[in-house]
Amino acid sequence: MKKIFEDLIYQVIPESQRLVEVESSAPVEVSLTRQGDRIIIHFVHCSQGRRSNALTDLNNYTHREPIIDGTSMLTNVNVYLNKELYTGGKIHSLLDNKAIKPIDNGEGRIRIQLPDFSLSQVLIIE
Repeated sequence: MKKIFEDLIYQVIPESQRLVEVESSAPVEVSLTRQGDRIIIHFVHCSQGRRSNALTDLNNYTHREPIIDGTSMLTNVNVYLNKELYTGGKIHSLLDNKAIKPIDNGEGRIRIQLPDFSLSQVLIIE
């Protein structure tokens, strides 16, 4: 059911209106915050077994998977930003303050490859 819903969203929302998309080998939650001209994007690595009972029973949401040390590293995570979010300023990782160079894909979006991370990563666009 979730896959059908995701496919429907991609058909209904044109690419030009999508602010952020993530290409990853594992589930990643994304949130975007604006602070004046600065944009902050949080990425959280979710466990493969994560599920929401809220899709079938709104009164019974339970997250039963344990949190353990040793979560695998996420590598080669690509983020696609709408060009409206990027005006040519500095992009860097908050965790290690490394500058990240965006790649213009010529389709109204830019691509950013995130530094490898285990639990979370934060991008700052200034």
